[in-house]
Amino acid sequence: MFTPGELKDKASDKSKKGHICKGCIAMGHSEKNSFFSGDNSMLRTYVHWNWGTHGEMYLKICQKIGIKPNECALPNPEDMPSDTTMQTHLDGFVQATLNVKWSKEGLLEHILDFIISGDQSFHVVEEKPFRKLLKYQHPATQESDIPHHTKIQEEVIEKANLAIQRLKEEFKIVPAGFLDATIEAGAHKVCNYIEISS
Repeated sequence: MFTPGELKDKASDKSKKGHICKGCIAMGHSEKNSFFSGDNSMLRTYVHWNWGTHGEMYLKICQKIGIKPNECALPNPEDMPSDTTMQTHLDGFVQATLNVKWSKEGLLEHILDFIISGDQSFHVVEEKPFRKLLKYQHPATQESDIPHHTKIQEEVIEKANLAIQRLKEEFKIVPAGFLDATIEAGAHKVCNYIEISS
C-alpha cells in the first residue's frame, strides 16, 4: 500500500524520508500529494480516513501477502460499505479482528483516541495513576511501552499534517489564494495557513 520514498523540499533543497501511497498514485495524484512522512500508525489512519478510495486495495494487499488487516486501518462499523463484493472481503477480516492481540502500536492508537476524543492534556500519559491503569489492564505492559507526552505530540502533529493534506484536496474548488486556518498540537502550532494550489 505504501512504499518508502523521499521528497525534496525545494525551499531548503533537503530530502525528507517517508512513504508514497500507491492508492493515491492510482487515483492520479502527484507523487508530492501522495507522500507522507509519518510512521505506521499515521499510514494506517490515512487508510482508515480514506477507506472509500483505499479500502479495497488495502484488503487485497493484506490478502495477497497473508496478513490480517490492522484494526486501526479498518473503517468504523457505521462506515462499512454496503456493496456485497466489498462486504464479502470484509466479513472474514472483521471477524478476525475481534480477538486482536495487544501491541504497542495499538496501545498508542487507543491513547491518542482517548486524549483527542476527551480533549485531554497530552501530559495525562505522565500521570502515575494513568500509567498504573494501563499496567493493570495488561500486566505485561512495560514502562517503555507507554508513550510519553512528546510522542503523543509528534503523533498528533503527524495526524494534523495528514488532515491538512485532506483539506487541501477538499478545498481545491476554492479560488486560488489562501484559506485561514490554524491547527495547534499542545503548545506547538502546526501551521498558520493552508495554501490552496491546483
